[in-house]
Amino acid sequence: MMFAWPCLLVKNCVDPATRYHGHLLLSHIIAKFAIHKRIVLQVFHSLLKAHALEARIVVRQALEILTPAMPVRMEDGNTMLTHWTKKIIVEEGHSMQQLFHILQLVVRHYKVYYPVRHHLVQHMVNSIQRLGFSPTGTIEHRKLAVELSEVIIKWELQRIKDESDTQDIAASPSGVGVKRLSADDPNLNAESRKHHASGTGSSIVPTVIPKVEPGSTEPIERAHADTVLNFLLRLACQVNDANTMVGTPGELLSRRCVALLKTALKPDVWPQQCDLKLNWFDKVFASVESGSPNYGNICTALELLTFLLGVMKKEQILASCKPLQRGIAACITCSNSKVQDMVIRLVHGLLSRLMSIFPTEPTSSNVASKYEELECLYACVGKVVFEGLANYEKNTSASPTTLFGTLMMLKAACVNNPSYIDRLITPFMRVLQRMAREHITPTPPHETSPVASELLVLSLDLVKSRVVVMGAEMRKIFIGTILVGLIEKSPDVKIMKAITKMLEDWIENKNPIAMNQAPTLREKSILLVKLMQYVEKRFPDDLELNAQFLDIVNYIYRDETLKCSELTVKLEPAFLAGLRCVQPAIRAKFFEVFDASMKRRLHDRLMYITCSQNWEAMGPHYWIKQCIELLVVTASSNTLIRMSSDANLLPGITSVINMADSAEKDSFVNLVNVKEEPSDIPEGLDGQEKDDIDMDLHAVGSVDQKGEEHPTSRTRKAALAHLIIRQSKVLESIRSTRTVQFLFATAQLCHMDTALAERVWLDCFPRLWGILTEKQQSTLLAEMVPFVCSG
Repeated sequence: MMFAWPCLLVKNCVDPATRYHGHLLLSHIIAKFAIHKRIVLQVFHSLLKAHALEARIVVRQALEILTPAMPVRMEDGNTMLTHWTKKIIVEEGHSMQQLFHILQLVVRHYKVYYPVRHHLVQHMVNSIQRLGFSPTGTIEHRKLAVELSEVIIKWELQRIKDESDTQDIAASPSGVGVKRLSADDPNLNAESRKHHASGTGSSIVPTVIPKVEPGSTEPIERAHADTVLNFLLRLACQVNDANTMVGTPGELLSRRCVALLKTALKPDVWPQQCDLKLNWFDKVFASVESGSPNYGNICTALELLTFLLGVMKKEQILASCKPLQRGIAACITCSNSKVQDMVIRLVHGLLSRLMSIFPTEPTSSNVASKYEELECLYACVGKVVFEGLANYEKNTSASPTTLFGTLMMLKAACVNNPSYIDRLITPFMRVLQRMAREHITPTPPHETSPVASELLVLSLDLVKSRVVVMGAEMRKIFIGTILVGLIEKSPDVKIMKAITKMLEDWIENKNPIAMNQAPTLREKSILLVKLMQYVEKRFPDDLELNAQFLDIVNYIYRDETLKCSELTVKLEPAFLAGLRCVQPAIRAKFFEVFDASMKRRLHDRLMYITCSQNWEAMGPHYWIKQCIELLVVTASSNTLIRMSSDANLLPGITSVINMADSAEKDSFVNLVNVKEEPSDIPEGLDGQEKDDIDMDLHAVGSVDQKGEEHPTSRTRKAALAHLIIRQSKVLESIRSTRTVQFLFATAQLCHMDTALAERVWLDCFPRLWGILTEKQQSTLLAEMVPFVCSG
């Protein structure tokens, strides 16, 4: 103490480094021992005012130790902590360095300040505005302002957690909570109080026992919460770098603001309706038309507004969106090719959410929206879509990618109102036909691009449920020209998957409204037959596409209505393709239908193979594989598997003893009769656990002088017993194996190996023939010759 005391007197210590190292020593002493209150306050006050750059590190170290000790070392520690912190902010806050220093202390020790947070929030909110929006402020100042906002949010989350814990304790069955010791508990004597305050005595920083201050359980005032939220909104849309988009300090700070907003606006944090000021968004959005727009700020604003639509009430949304219509409309028409994709996608997300809350009006309506606040914006969307389609039609050299903004806006409008496209169906179908034609035969200046394929898929998705409003000629063009042409010639597998998915929706959706909007059965059959002809032919290696189409075929053969229609006749080659599919799961689905279509009788199935089924559609495939599977499942499901000849049986492991000579037999008998020591294994263990433990305990042999391990008699006996048990279990499992399991596995192997399938058929057919009666043989023989001659 005598070394540190002079450092408190300015006249005795001029050098800042020396002076504040003395403060650091005093901080350690205060944290460890009971010191007079006046000294504690003097050291704390001196450190609060020490904002000089040359002593910043040592001052921070001292405050890290002293600040948590303040509430413990004094009975009115929280009061003094608040008083001096607030006093410095008010009286010395005009100096930016001093303000920065004191607020950093609050951020680092927000848990210490939590009980007295209400006394500081007003000053923190004022400082947030000053640090964040000062014309001369640096990125560090703005970062500190965001950290202060984060502290206020954390305080509120802590209050909610404490409140929840209190309710849980009150609702517990015992009704009695554990008493929390406090440093000023009257039941503690002086020695206990000292020990409680200093922890174990070895820790430098004492354990902070939070005191319940008056009003500390109250939430942050609504006005302060709104100020913090509005600050984060504005700052997130101001700090992005205009030149670079990702990885800059400004962009990272903006992301942090967005994350804090999403946390703070959760319903359980501040459940009251927030008073968010959003009018300034319009200026940010409108800047897209300026000479040097900051697209980082614009994209952040679009993202935030989209998020806010999900947390605000309808009345609040309408009031907020009315002044923003002009700015959003400017973003819709963004023409900068470098960022158009990103901006348009964000605008699409915004409009999709907005139009799901306030859907567009039917085609017959005279207004774009029944809400006056959205009339201008919805009218702008309709205008952009109509003009975009018209401009593409007029410009014969335009690339399909120029439709990106138009189609994304149309998609947003159709989210909750698929009939929105009806008012544009004629020009849209002309555009779709041209897009399909250019996709199939691209002109040299505009080669097929991923974006063009994506837009074509999007266009097909928009119109798939509006076939009902198409005239006869338009339906013919859509089904017979556009879709059939794409199936026959499209090089992009994504287009094929989109068409297959469209057809799947038309066939499997049993909703009466959806069925009325879908094509007729004849139109569906045209597309299914085309897919059957070209999917496997043009994309044989795409297993996902082939599986997607075969699932539709399988559904048709299982559906009670469709399996009686003309589709099953036309799709028989596709069904056979499913039976020979290389994917076992799909092949099993088709065989299940195939197997259920006839009786499980050997003669009936042989007759079906020779008389009823036309195997020509199998093409070069070795269809004997399907015949083998069709026949083997007729085997009895109850027959246990057995060897055809006992000559193939291997002797059991114990039978080897009987085949040994007399000397080896004697050795085995001696080994078995070796006297064992009492077992240490508990009696409660089952047999399997005993075996495992016995192997672990006795599997180690004896070690000779050279370090080489030799098996002992107990090791050999344990190993022998283990082998016998294993063989016993194998034999037991074999007893429950049925013949049909072996036959089914054999059939699956035949699908993988043509040579094996041929060998199995040649070996099995004569035996199957012998099972038949003479009458069955003669009937089958009469059909056999024409069948063989048919090739």
